Amino acid sequence: PTLVRAYLAQLGEGSKAMAANAPVAACGLATELLHHSTTTACSSPEVVAEVRSRAMDAYTRVVLGGDAKAKLPPALPSLFHRLVATMSPAEFADGAVAHSCKQLRRSPDAVLAAVASMLTHAPCANLDAHAGEEAMRDCVLAQVRHVDERRRAVAVGCVAA
Repeated sequence: PTLVRAYLAQLGEGSKAMAANAPVAACGLATELLHHSTTTACSSPEVVAEVRSRAMDAYTRVVLGGDAKAKLPPALPSLFHRLVATMSPAEFADGAVAHSCKQLRRSPDAVLAAVASMLTHAPCANLDAHAGEEAMRDCVLAQVRHVDERRRAVAVGCVAA
């Protein structure tokens, strides 16, 4: 647990977070800590909750943050499939959906593939029960009607999920 806490300190919080300076490294470290804390029997519930919180922070800031100028690896959303698959409806609605809708309005090209991956791996209960369902639907459908063929194809994948 002390080693996990040391790594959590490296991830940081807020504006001093590792996600701001080294986004890919932050995502890798967050997902490895999440994997370690959920598969190790000696991890306390408090540590697991803190690791989940930091992993959600890295996911929403980097993957769903969608900075159009930063070219992130296309496989980056796949690091978080386990996190997305185990999100509670509250985490999904308040974290993932809220950030996705905001970024789909702001810079859809940067975040549309990550949203498609998120919707594909999210549990059906989360997709049906979240409060931002209408906002997400409107944002994705706006991309389905877009002129760009590639953007339309990814948006259709979102709808299919």
